[in-house]
Amino acid sequence: MTYFERLRALDEAGTLLTPVDRRVMILTGQSSWRSARLSPEQEAFLDAVTPAGWTAVRAGFPYHSSMMGETFEEASVIAAGWRNAAQVAMSLGSRPYREVVRWVLQRAMDTTRVQLRIVTGSCGLQLLNCVWGELRGEAEVMALGPACFGKLRVPAKVVMGDRDGWSRLFYWGRVDQRVPCGHLDYWRVVR
Repeated sequence: MTYFERLRALDEAGTLLTPVDRRVMILTGQSSWRSARLSPEQEAFLDAVTPAGWTAVRAGFPYHSSMMGETFEEASVIAAGWRNAAQVAMSLGSRPYREVVRWVLQRAMDTTRVQLRIVTGSCGLQLLNCVWGELRGEAEVMALGPACFGKLRVPAKVVMGDRDGWSRLFYWGRVDQRVPCGHLDYWRVVR
């Protein structure tokens, strides 16, 4: 079964986006198409930025139990880059893929009763941006090292590293804050 087929087969029963009052979640491209486990750096980031009384989603897109795998799978930069580029291409050219992204993110909004914070990394902003106008609800968004094509529709606080050539290449919008890091360092630098 392909990655896209796995995404289309997701059912509500396995979602990790259960009802909560306040939620913090990370949205990035998937460097592994078998596992949505967060990296140790992303886990530590969530620990640092999740306020008391909030729920942190300890998984990445698509936030589903069938995509968790047993351990975090470190992907090579080349493999991760290829998978992220494929997700960007699908977000731009595949309506069925955008429908899956919309379904997952709408679930996050629908099951967050009071306040939702989404922290995007790299092409996660592209995934959110491609469906933003179709989502019902609100979210506070922080974009770390964004990669996004077309007009930014998401009201996001944009953070870019001063050594992040990748983000400078693939994001041309406004930047709210500059930090001393490269493209793979945000989870350790921003708190």
